[in-house]
Amino acid sequence: MSTAAELKDRAEHFKSRIEGMHEVIVRCPTCGNTFPSDGMDHMECHLALREYLNDNLDVWYKVKGDGSYYSSRILMEYGGPTTYIDTEKGGIETFWGGKTHFELLNEETLEAIDRIMEGEYLSTIGRCV
Repeated sequence: MSTAAELKDRAEHFKSRIEGMHEVIVRCPTCGNTFPSDGMDHMECHLALREYLNDNLDVWYKVKGDGSYYSSRILMEYGGPTTYIDTEKGGIETFWGGKTHFELLNEETLEAIDRIMEGEYLSTIGRCV
C-alpha cells in the first residue's frame, strides 16, 4: 500500500524530469526571445522532451467541437502507481492504492508539451502541423 509521501515523490520525479528537459531554454523578460542556457539549442531541447513524451503507454486527446486540439492526458505508467501528464489540468497526477497526488507544471513546460502533443494529434488524424 502506498503512502501520500510516496505518491508525492513519484509525481515530483516526473515533474523534475519533464521540467528539467525544458529548463535549458531561458526566456528574456524584456524581448521574450528564448535562448539556450547550457549550450543545448532549442531543437535539442524540443527533441528530448518529444522523445520522453513518446515513451508513453497511451494518450487521450481532448478536441474542440471543430476538431482542433484542446489538451492531452498522457499515461506514463500504470499499475502501481499510475501516472498521467494532464495538460488541461496543468500537471502530473499520480494514483495508487486509492490515494492521489497532483503536481503543477510550470506554464512554459505545459505550452511546450501542448505544442508537441498537438503535432502528434494532427499527425494521427492525417493533418499537417
